[in-house]
Amino acid sequence: MEDAAVELEVWSAHHAPAFAQQFRQNHLQRRRDRNCLTQSEFRKGQRRGMHDLKAQMAAMKAAIADIFTEVRQDDRPEPQGKIRQAAVAA
Repeated sequence: MEDAAVELEVWSAHHAPAFAQQFRQNHLQRRRDRNCLTQSEFRKGQRRGMHDLKAQMAAMKAAIADIFTEVRQDDRPEPQGKIRQAAVAA
């Protein structure tokens, strides 16, 4: 029984560092895989968000262009003055 305990102790002293190192490598690889997946999903979300933002910006620009077209067709001096004031303020 003592021989088995001594043999186990010698074996674990010799092999435990290799097992620990392999465990650390596997653990780090799993973390890298998860982080890559998370980063990939994050980037996909950012791209979707940018696409949505660009669509909103295009819709706003179209709406502003429509408003300016309507205002320019109006010959009254008040709207023209407001357009000039807005242009100066911008």
